[in-house]
Amino acid sequence: MQIWVVVEGDDHGLRESSREVLTAATTVAGGVLAAAVVLAPDKENLVQEVMEFGPQTIYLHEEGSPSVTGEDYAEFLGELIERERPGLVLAAETQFGKGLLSRTALQYRMPIFPDCLGISQGPESLLFERLWYGERVSALLTSAAERPVLATWREGIVNVKKCPGLNSTVQKVRPQVQTLNLTRFLEEVKADPLTVDLSEAEVIVAGGGGMGSAAGFQLIQELAELIGAAVGGSRVARDNGWIPLKRQIGQTGKTVAPRLIISCGISGATQHTFGMRDAKKIIAINKDKNAPIFKIADAGIVGDVHEVLPELIKRIKEGKQNARPVGA
Repeated sequence: MQIWVVVEGDDHGLRESSREVLTAATTVAGGVLAAAVVLAPDKENLVQEVMEFGPQTIYLHEEGSPSVTGEDYAEFLGELIERERPGLVLAAETQFGKGLLSRTALQYRMPIFPDCLGISQGPESLLFERLWYGERVSALLTSAAERPVLATWREGIVNVKKCPGLNSTVQKVRPQVQTLNLTRFLEEVKADPLTVDLSEAEVIVAGGGGMGSAAGFQLIQELAELIGAAVGGSRVARDNGWIPLKRQIGQTGKTVAPRLIISCGISGATQHTFGMRDAKKIIAINKDKNAPIFKIADAGIVGDVHEVLPELIKRIKEGKQNARPVGA
């Protein structure tokens, strides 16, 4: 079965989310990705980056424009899929990817599986892993349709891995229909890390029962604000009213996949660590050297959080005060 990936680019090149989907799709395909579809502007630069992931073919939209969003490419992508008939087309679970594949699915009556955590080969067809009921339940879904299947892949849950040494054939494709330009992209505004949804946070500082009280939990807030991180916590923190439910990490809370999570005063019970299993790096602070959290941590500090965190906050503040401007 042919597997395609629709990639995105920005001013810095290929988006990290697209790198992740290219990596995941290559694994699902058994090591050889059939094709990548490049729609973004500055395409020649992106093509070189996409080649590093080894797709056999790269379909290059000849008239990509920075002013359009995903929905505007739906008819182009749909016609290309109808002509080539891949089995599965993937994109990242981004605003662009969701808009593009949702509209394509609607216009061309194709099944779509949004926000997937994993895709595997079942006995008769592909299985798509998704979370349901407020991300409390993991389910495997499949499609009985013979038409090509579309799916978006959740960001931040795949470690990027390139496939060097494979040659790609570039096919420039001229659209047969005029771009709709339904929406214009004006600017990208970064979300406040303190209020961003935990599932989208790149850095998280999480506190547990070891923080002791609401006053003690303020150390978590202070550290998070200092390093531009989101605030999370364990079920104990939520039960004590230190965080709302939407800030709880675990089976009965949010599933997160940040670049870094700093776990403070959290023992590491299974129901909590399930929700952070896909974090790229984990730093744990706990006074119990036998705490389960240390088994999954990349780095750990054995100590009282009420002594460690104030010192850490002090050192970071001193570092910021003494930092020299670039070029000074």
